[in-house]
Amino acid sequence: MKKNNCLINRKRAALMGSLFITLLPIVVLADDCAYEQQLNFTLPSAAVRTVDISAGSGSLKVYSTPTAKEVSVNARLCAKRERNLEGMGVDHVMQADTLHLWTRIPDSHSGFWSRGYASIDLEVQLPEGMAANVTDGSGELSISGTGDLQVVDGSGTLDIFAIAGSVTVDDGSGSMSIEDVRGDVSVDDGSGDIDIARIGGSVTLRDGSGSINVREVQQEVSILEDGSGSVNIDREMRYSSASANLE
Repeated sequence: MKKNNCLINRKRAALMGSLFITLLPIVVLADDCAYEQQLNFTLPSAAVRTVDISAGSGSLKVYSTPTAKEVSVNARLCAKRERNLEGMGVDHVMQADTLHLWTRIPDSHSGFWSRGYASIDLEVQLPEGMAANVTDGSGELSISGTGDLQVVDGSGTLDIFAIAGSVTVDDGSGSMSIEDVRGDVSVDDGSGDIDIARIGGSVTLRDGSGSINVREVQQEVSILEDGSGSVNIDREMRYSSASANLE
């Protein structure tokens, strides 16, 4: 009888432990942004041909407007503890014709299990058609209105649209949408659904898992690798430059 009670107690302890592990991330995430700080600045763009952006945890939005004459940066620094805002920020340096921008979060603040969890939500506005290289760790990523675009994304949803050049994407996980691109599109994706539409050039895909939907492509569509998931290529719907949102 004692053995049975001991076994039952162990099972209860294991169950409570599993419940604790399951619920803990919810509690942590619910209070991520107890303290925040806004950071805004502009940079001259006359000598900038390409902007190189590197961001860690947090959302990232890169976009352009026809009237933009400078590079505008808006950041929301977010931390669980007030003191964790110290050391966070957005740095920049100009090298030749490339403007480098990157978020700064001390390592002690950014770990998921860290009591000092912190993130930066970043928005960067560019002059229309400027080339961009974007590296993003985790979080939602949205890019529109650039020239030639290169993206390396870890995880999170990725939306790319209204691009006046070619697009190259190396993506880890998360759904992806690429629409209204004037040039070629090349995607190397780990997992997640892919939706591609209204492409003026060719499309080349390497995909691990997830559904693939491609429509309205002016040139060839090549799927070099596909692990698992449905593939739908609508070859009847042809690209029309008049329908693309690239004005």
